[in-house]
Amino acid sequence: ANQQKKPYAVSVGTDGAIYISDTMNTRVIKCTGRDSSTCSVDATFTNFYPNFMLLDPSAPGSFYVSGTSSVQKCPGGGGACADFAGGGDESNMMAGARGLAFSVDRSQVYVADVTYHRVVTCDVGGTAGSNCNALLGTAFTAGDTERALNQPAGIVLEGGYSCTRPTTPGYVIDADKEHLSPGALPMGFTVEDITCADGFEANGTPTATACTSEGPYTLSGCEAIMCTRPVDVAYDFSGVTEELAKPTFSVTGVTCSDGYSLAAGTTEPTTTKCDTSGPYTVSGCSTTVCEQPALSSVDFAAVDEDLNAPTFKADGLTCASGYTGTPTATVCATHQGTYTVTGCDAIMCTQPSTVGFDFSSAEETSLAMPTFEVSGITCMAGYAAAEAGVAASACDTAGEYSVAGCTEFSCTRPAAATGYDLTGATENLLAHSFEVTGMACATHYAAAGEITATVCSEAGEYTLAGCAAIECTRPADVAGYDFTNATEVLTAPDFAVTDVACAAGYAGTPEATVCDAAGPFSLAGCAPIPCSRPENVAFDFGSVVETSLMAPDFDVSGITCAHTYTAPAGITAEACTAEGPYRVTGCVTDTAACVRPTTAGYVFEGATEELIVVKFDVSGVTCAPQYVGTAAVASCTGDQEAYAVSGCEPERCTRPDVIGYDFSGAVELSLALPTFEVSGVICAAKYVGTPTVTSCTGDQEAYAVSGCEPERCTRPD
Repeated sequence: ANQQKKPYAVSVGTDGAIYISDTMNTRVIKCTGRDSSTCSVDATFTNFYPNFMLLDPSAPGSFYVSGTSSVQKCPGGGGACADFAGGGDESNMMAGARGLAFSVDRSQVYVADVTYHRVVTCDVGGTAGSNCNALLGTAFTAGDTERALNQPAGIVLEGGYSCTRPTTPGYVIDADKEHLSPGALPMGFTVEDITCADGFEANGTPTATACTSEGPYTLSGCEAIMCTRPVDVAYDFSGVTEELAKPTFSVTGVTCSDGYSLAAGTTEPTTTKCDTSGPYTVSGCSTTVCEQPALSSVDFAAVDEDLNAPTFKADGLTCASGYTGTPTATVCATHQGTYTVTGCDAIMCTQPSTVGFDFSSAEETSLAMPTFEVSGITCMAGYAAAEAGVAASACDTAGEYSVAGCTEFSCTRPAAATGYDLTGATENLLAHSFEVTGMACATHYAAAGEITATVCSEAGEYTLAGCAAIECTRPADVAGYDFTNATEVLTAPDFAVTDVACAAGYAGTPEATVCDAAGPFSLAGCAPIPCSRPENVAFDFGSVVETSLMAPDFDVSGITCAHTYTAPAGITAEACTAEGPYRVTGCVTDTAACVRPTTAGYVFEGATEELIVVKFDVSGVTCAPQYVGTAAVASCTGDQEAYAVSGCEPERCTRPDVIGYDFSGAVELSLALPTFEVSGVICAAKYVGTPTVTSCTGDQEAYAVSGCEPERCTRPD
């Protein structure tokens, strides 16, 4: 069956079978699958060479097949084929039959004849040789070019219109078995194996009827299943909304009847649509059985109960101890729910007005006698709480609850009333009515606002406020006094000013006296030093002008050198430092000479020195190591006096800006390199160690600190 010789055409049946015209083997092969093992001979011919096939949808498995001079109709399945068209007169004659097609209503078969250059139409129910007529072409009419065809081999009939699937509910359509063109070839309009959808039932056989123009075809034979409302006393349908057709079934608003209730965890009865026409089902409501509630307000000892909801009763109830009223029982709303009892109210206590107790912070959690709970009561000012604390107890009948634990106490005068004078004070020491008046500030103290006495919070001393120690200040005019090394404690009660010295030009014993009110303390004891004229043969005082001989404003001029003395650098007069002659310098003989000074910070090695005063000349003096500047020299003013040097200052360190060190208590006695001394540096918070301070090595560099490390945590075990 699989050895084919010049197969000419292929057609596909509605069942998916493939039909092959095996032309030179004069047969038709049918294959039901994609494997060659499914192929078999479906029709055989004698002296007939099959070309095109036209499958007949009205008789599945049968087909028409064209040959050279005729068309045969075959039943399929190996049955004998019979002549359908060809032979007879000119209208029926064929010489090259090829393409085949049904008319729209499948009453005609169109045949394309390549030899006669025409298309003929043949009646399906006619007899071969007389059932065909020429439709198109000019095989026997020469020169008719308008109708001329040239070897027409195939023919396809346009269906004209197609049906569409309707939206009618209730039907299940298999798209593979739906052919929607009534006139289309080879299948035309067929819809097979229609079934009723869920919720619908068949009323006869479900069928499809072709449309008669473009549009949906018609379905019939399926009807919606209709449910009905059930009858059940457990359910209340008074507020129900129903859609009873099974495909669109919907029921809402069903509730449980009185005496019936839903199971725990459900919110409404459940409705289920019917399987066939009849009542739908409803479930979820069952007879309600109540349970006795656990209420401390009600006494159930003599109760007579029927706990079934439809016949519910609970007689003989009374109010429990601590409650008053007439109890009333109400049936439960849910199965195994407790019925409710109302009418028993707790006896209520009220807050007392007992003196000595403070209720401002009280928490009255419950004032009902059975659950009485009050806390947070404190004692009023002037009352002390007992060691056991303040307690509240419930009332026995409606009224005030009771309190205990607060006792009145008295204050005492403070033993150390520093700064206060209570000599004329009037005292009422009972704490709850405490009052002290007539207080004053003690000597060296002054009132800073109102002087007050505050009651004690428990038995003990009351407190005083309002008097503050007077603070003295240093006088604005301290002429004649030197405070360079002074130590001052300026609070009047502890007043002490020590190590004040008389300033230059003054002498005496300085003394500071405490102020009587906030302001400067007073000074006394230092007086200006009086000077007198010296006796010195080197000087001539004949023209002297002594404007002032008092040391602070010493002013003397007009002194000259005596005979044989000269003043190469001028004459200087200086005030005395103690009562006695003032000092004059500058007049020397020609042999008077200076000496080299011993001032620290200077290098004299390599210097050139002419030390005779009248021709003094010194050069080459420089600053010593750890000193900076430019050295300068000046002549002395008297014989064997040191000449003056200036201009060299010690190099100085600066305080470092480093973390880990606390300089707040540091004593930087000297930051100069030659005399560097710093102490009192400590490790900062969260640092440990022993700090060490080291001098810097150059001017304006920070001195070094070391020895403090951060405190460190360890991994926990």
